[in-house]
Amino acid sequence: MAGLANAVERGLAKELAPYNLTPMEFNLLRFCLIEQGEEITATQLAQMLPVDASRVSRIVTAVVDRGLVVRRRLPEDRRVVMLRLSDEGRDLTVRALGSMDAFVARLMIGVSEDDIQVFVSVFDRMVANHAAFMEHYEE
Repeated sequence: MAGLANAVERGLAKELAPYNLTPMEFNLLRFCLIEQGEEITATQLAQMLPVDASRVSRIVTAVVDRGLVVRRRLPEDRRVVMLRLSDEGRDLTVRALGSMDAFVARLMIGVSEDDIQVFVSVFDRMVANHAAFMEHYEE
């Protein structure tokens, strides 16, 4: 499992390098794109990304500084910051998504539907086992 995760992570980094994006920046931009036309908060992004709020804040600052995301404070509560993709950020994210689709297609060469179903079944079982273990551990 670790070998697959490392290979995918390295592959993603290589595919995203021409866009000057890290995989985490790309995921943040992708989640903003999913909300297309809507704004999203850093707190919402932190719930979607597997990182803590302070890391999300640093990533947001990096993509804002590069002009890919626009911040807007709510007039009624200046503590709340709304985020949305800039036009440049939207264009870059769409182009990067195309590269990601091609990358995934290359990874899936020779992998059948049956292979995918078995993989998903094993993965789901392992996640369920982990959840059960964690419940028992926390008691």
